[in-house]
Amino acid sequence: MLFALGDYGGPTPTHRLQTGSPAIDKGNFFGLTTDQRGFTRPVDNQVLPMRRAATARTSARLKWKLHRYL
Repeated sequence: MLFALGDYGGPTPTHRLQTGSPAIDKGNFFGLTTDQRGFTRPVDNQVLPMRRAATARTSARLKWKLHRYL
């Protein structure tokens, strides 16, 4: 349940989640306090399963993706 790809205030187009979307609070927290726009992340459930196990693996993947676009 996503809105159309659009400009929701960040440097890149995104799909905003609709109210009641099953994707809300289904990601990993990773300790990030802001989103790509620099806004505080509205996270209701910060204790999500597999958070610690996925942190190192995902951090490496994020660094590669950032490098690809620079």
